[in-house]
Amino acid sequence: MDLSKIVEGILGRMLQAEEGIDELTIQKIEIKLGIHLPKVLKDFYAVVGNIPLFVEGHHCFLDLEELLIKDDKLIFLAENQQVLHWAVDLSDTKTIYQTPDAIQETNLVWYEEAFDLERFLEMMLFVQCMYADEVYHTMLEGGYAHFAYLEAANLEEDTLSLLLANLEKQWQNAVRGNDISVFLYPESMLLYFIDEQDNLDKTSMIWLCTKDEQLFDRWVDSYGFMEL
Repeated sequence: MDLSKIVEGILGRMLQAEEGIDELTIQKIEIKLGIHLPKVLKDFYAVVGNIPLFVEGHHCFLDLEELLIKDDKLIFLAENQQVLHWAVDLSDTKTIYQTPDAIQETNLVWYEEAFDLERFLEMMLFVQCMYADEVYHTMLEGGYAHFAYLEAANLEEDTLSLLLANLEKQWQNAVRGNDISVFLYPESMLLYFIDEQDNLDKTSMIWLCTKDEQLFDRWVDSYGFMEL
């Protein structure tokens, strides 16, 4: 899917050229690294490389100047606690790996992700938006205004079944896999973690963000979401 269309759907507006990184700047980095960036990663930086919400709102996409090659893999993303790093295999430009090792070390241990690069970046757009601090939303036209969470384990089974049925019937399931499921509704987004059968992990949280205050109030009242 076109990354720009996903971002415009999230923000509810057209993107501006200056919100991405220009082609010449990207080409200079490619020359410096001696590689061609995988097309979808290049597209990511070209589309949202200058939008803090998407590049540093939760996890941190490395600045182009900080991109690093280790073990024939291009490291491009650091986890928010700097414990994990993600990289794309340069031999096929699709396979994503994560490592818990410090990237300055040698002999890194790599673990393959379920999603390929394109699906991984699509997923990350939603993850960044959902988990970003409120300030990243307030500084951006199209940012979200209302945030809440719910502990799945605290819900009665009937209420949980009603919530999940509502999602399946009225919301669009934009992502399912790689441990998470993301649902979309006009001006709204919901995310939860999934188990090996792609069902809700009932030990995890359910996260909601929306621009629609009335929808927010309904979900708080109906299911017991806690406002953030």
